[in-house]
Amino acid sequence: MQLDAAQQDLERVSQELTQATGELTRLRREYDSVVGSTLWQATGPLRRVGRAVPAPLRRTVAWMLRAPVTAARKLRGLRRGRNPAATEAATAADIRPSAWRIVVISGEPDTPGHDYRVVRFAEAAKAIGASVLCLTRARMAANHRELAEADFVVIWRAGNEPDVAAAIAAVRKGKAKLLVDIDDLMFVPEMASELVIDGIRSQQHDSREVGLLFLRVREVLAQADACVCTTDELAKHARRMGKLTFVLPNGFDANVHSAARLAVRHRGVSDHDGLFRIGYPAGTRTHQRDFGVAVEAVARILHRYPASRLVLFRDPVIGWPMLDIDEFPALEQVAAQIEWRDFVPLPDLPAELARLDATIVPLETGNPFCEAKSELKFFEAALAGVCTVASPTEPLRDAIRDGETGLLADTTESWFEAIRHLIEDPELRRRIAHAAYLDVLWRYGPHRRADLVLSLLTQLEGGEDAARAFELEFRRRNASRTTPPSIPRSEVVFAADALGTAEVTVVIPLFNYARYVTDALESVKEQTLQPIDLVVVDDCSTDNSLSVAGDWMRRQAVTKRFNRIVLLRNIANQGLAATRNIGFDAAETDFVVPLDADNRLLPEFCSRTLRALRGTRAAFAYTKIQCFGDHHHVIGTDAFSQMLFSQANYVDAMALIAKWAWAGIGGYTHIQHGWEDYDFWCCCIEHGFWGIHVPEILAEYRFHEDSMLRTATDVQHNKREVVRQLEARHDWMSIVDRG
Repeated sequence: MQLDAAQQDLERVSQELTQATGELTRLRREYDSVVGSTLWQATGPLRRVGRAVPAPLRRTVAWMLRAPVTAARKLRGLRRGRNPAATEAATAADIRPSAWRIVVISGEPDTPGHDYRVVRFAEAAKAIGASVLCLTRARMAANHRELAEADFVVIWRAGNEPDVAAAIAAVRKGKAKLLVDIDDLMFVPEMASELVIDGIRSQQHDSREVGLLFLRVREVLAQADACVCTTDELAKHARRMGKLTFVLPNGFDANVHSAARLAVRHRGVSDHDGLFRIGYPAGTRTHQRDFGVAVEAVARILHRYPASRLVLFRDPVIGWPMLDIDEFPALEQVAAQIEWRDFVPLPDLPAELARLDATIVPLETGNPFCEAKSELKFFEAALAGVCTVASPTEPLRDAIRDGETGLLADTTESWFEAIRHLIEDPELRRRIAHAAYLDVLWRYGPHRRADLVLSLLTQLEGGEDAARAFELEFRRRNASRTTPPSIPRSEVVFAADALGTAEVTVVIPLFNYARYVTDALESVKEQTLQPIDLVVVDDCSTDNSLSVAGDWMRRQAVTKRFNRIVLLRNIANQGLAATRNIGFDAAETDFVVPLDADNRLLPEFCSRTLRALRGTRAAFAYTKIQCFGDHHHVIGTDAFSQMLFSQANYVDAMALIAKWAWAGIGGYTHIQHGWEDYDFWCCCIEHGFWGIHVPEILAEYRFHEDSMLRTATDVQHNKREVVRQLEARHDWMSIVDRG
């Protein structure tokens, strides 16, 4: 009992120390901000005089001066809808973004573009702490006050009509910066020609009316303080108008990602009819001439491969086809191989895409309107596990690594060969589609978009923070793209999938730990979080680890404890880093916990770490860990600090990790003799990712004589080599523990 009380006291003191450290950090930031200010430097003479005043009097005067400021800060927090206590506890970096008030005006709320450019922008802004109000044009007049009080107002797809002009006038009465979001080249009236935009012809528009619409959009853009574009090519056109312009690519949200991966799993357990489906998921009849780029090749493919199908879409109400095939005589002989599908709402699109084996994105290269088109068809197909063949426009050349994450084609022959290779080589098709998925997971995901929104808003405010934001984004854009995670081959030994949706997968890499692995598995079974997924990857164990794990997992499949349970076996021994990568890759959840087979999770580990991480932009959450076996101390007690990693590793591999972060840094890297997790954390912080500390003991680390730490890492000459490798990979490190 005394020992338990002492342990509780120790925990309490540790928590108080963590809180005190956070408060000290906050005060230090405030101190640095004040000391570096012009006002502080200008009042230096007064402070020197003040030092001659007796201390009690100085404290009284200081309190009298500070009290109104403190009250004003609290009042400002209330006006902005923030909790004063929460504001005082926040760091300096958190305070300013949370004060931003943003209004987004949607000119086309009933179109898919509204989700891409309005809803997802709003989600990103909320993720960085801003308050966001989304308005349709019909609601603008009733919200002029909000427009005047905002910090930023964003207008998407609205021309210079009287209601828009009145809204802009309301904005100008306040201090807001006005942004115009452009996702198509529709602000250059000279482009309003059938020679450039085939949709004018195919949809029977009047080119003069289209030109007037483009002119009205241009007039709104001319009044903006800045422009936000989907592609670099669009940005070039906006900059020709002298506009401050930022690129915010289209992207996906968590719901789309979840729906896409669920659709992939459904396809994986469904009977396949043996057909090869080539999808052209056009949502409007505006791309007739674009489709003509690939039609001869597609027709040849359909003729050569009777089991191939061209999947086209039509309006579900009136049956109006999104592609007029009567314009393409090449399709007449293969019309029976065209499969028509109803076009579905955006939330249902992932399931529709997952039916396909490949998608095609033909565009007229060199056409300025097409060259500015977004790459969204590529990343949406990638999420659904589908390979893309595309024209090499600038945005698609930037998005696709030809032959690795997709295929680029610019002639009839190259279109034919690209599709032919995908039909005849299923492994190539699988490899490219999967590489594309890993590539888009971070690049077009919600966390990256939140970073971009934070950067552009900070730059718009100006000052030192703007300079730092520009520098960071410049370095990110010009750095070499991260090498995708290495995923060696493995085979499925056992799998059961209830086809539900979980948030967390526990991944157990297994090698010759037959006597320990059941403890680890039972600790996953006892997690309070439900539903939950489990993936075990055996790295060619030479003992009976595989059979022990397999027998246990088959029993659990009968009880349906897990939403999804998978046992894999590496084709060849790969080591810890690659085996973890295989497990992460097999996980179909947003978050993953790597659990070594000789360790254990306490029942609340997944639920507590998920609670801490969910809704934040952090990459991982870690806890305190109780050591058992040969040692009985507690590890993982330090709050998160990047520079602590320069001296030693203080975060164990047992943590809840966002899968986007794993993909974003290229996964785990093999480090001879160990410390792959140390290297992983260092790569995370070098990418600007950070972690959250949960100051509770929620896992158990086993110390024993057979551990990798004892048999490899801590051997003296091995330790020196491990330190050398890590310091060479991360030149900001100077590891203290040199063995």
